[in-house]
Amino acid sequence: MPFWQNPSGARLAEPLLIDPSSYFYMFTLTSVLAWVVMRWARGRRPALSIPALVLIGFVVVWCTMSLLDIFGTRYFAFDAWPITFRAVTLWAGQPYQFPIYEFILFPTAFVAGALVLLSTRSNGLTAIESGLEHFSGFARTALRVLVFIGFCNLTNLLYTTAFGVHGLAADGWPANMPSWLADEQCGPKTGIACKTP
Repeated sequence: MPFWQNPSGARLAEPLLIDPSSYFYMFTLTSVLAWVVMRWARGRRPALSIPALVLIGFVVVWCTMSLLDIFGTRYFAFDAWPITFRAVTLWAGQPYQFPIYEFILFPTAFVAGALVLLSTRSNGLTAIESGLEHFSGFARTALRVLVFIGFCNLTNLLYTTAFGVHGLAADGWPANMPSWLADEQCGPKTGIACKTP
């Protein structure tokens, strides 16, 4: 959130060389992969319910992005979850700690995108594009792009808000957080302990 300061006196690091590229290709590819597998599963078993398809989508994301995220955080320190509920966190208290609830929150945005693609109707439009059949040409294409961008931003807003709110009550930072993942106001670089919210 722009200009928002964490009450603990610290901020979450975002890797500049990884995040921008991830938003453009990894996140898109993950949603498309979940959609392809969900569509394949529905083609094989047309009676599958929406909750079953959602679970299939979650498994796809768990087996791709979530495993990559854990591996990258644990072994390469490219990202961090410095404020978590340690009781439900893998490697709690370590700089590479990983919240188990991330397995629920993180895939939700991707699976939501896959469900939108899965909802394509006979006219080629998805559920979120209702009303666009009255447009044609460039206007229709531009509106479709804007609708999808808006939908993706909304799901990302819900995800980031959930993590922002949880940070107000979660446990404090690990004591040995590397300087490149810690804010200069507190942490090991300055020797000032980050306060627990």
